[in-house]
Amino acid sequence: MDVDRYIKLGISELDDILPLIPRGYSFLLYGPSGVGKTIFSLQFICDGIKKFDERGVYFVLKEFPNDLRFKALSLGFDVTKMEKENMLIIVDCFSKSIPIRSSEKFVSDGTVHGVLRALKKIIENIGNVDRVVIDPVSVIFEEEKVEKISKLLAVFSQLKITSLLVSGEEHAETLEHLCSGVFEMILENRNGKTEYSLVIKKIEGIRQQTPIYFPYRIVRGRGIHILKATENT
Repeated sequence: MDVDRYIKLGISELDDILPLIPRGYSFLLYGPSGVGKTIFSLQFICDGIKKFDERGVYFVLKEFPNDLRFKALSLGFDVTKMEKENMLIIVDCFSKSIPIRSSEKFVSDGTVHGVLRALKKIIENIGNVDRVVIDPVSVIFEEEKVEKISKLLAVFSQLKITSLLVSGEEHAETLEHLCSGVFEMILENRNGKTEYSLVIKKIEGIRQQTPIYFPYRIVRGRGIHILKATENT
């Protein structure tokens, strides 16, 4: 893999199927509550650290950072070690919205300006960043015009930071045209059985036909487990 130009997502089964992805791409990940969007995002960040030595920044907008740490630990990620080594940086964008005082090292509000200011501080004090998650970007979208989010993604692209924007379904149609790739997570009940599907709706510049459907399970202690892929032709 050309580490200067391309990345892999870090989701094992997807990386076995998908081609290399240009560094600096932005991805929209959306779906209803309970489909595993935050789990997918943690795998994207933490496996990027473990497998590829890529520093990740996770902007937490709708829960406390310790809630995110608990979820990461339940997936088997040693986030304490990652944070001590300055490979994982969690930015608290939630406390200011309540508002309460935060004990986190990096704190921001849920605005594009706040995210960029925090990112600049991280780069200046710690070093270059390879991956970013904004979870959920819906909080920013509710406060900002879509053009500002477009500028945010342009900054990520210029810095060669691969970003994952997490959203509910309500904002997906507006946001998906901003991103280089779009992933939808679907939950369906069929004959009393819950079934999950990850749909890759687009990834710009790859030769594989989209959409591609990946049935998956959420496995305790592991996270998103892709079962197999069938292409919708």
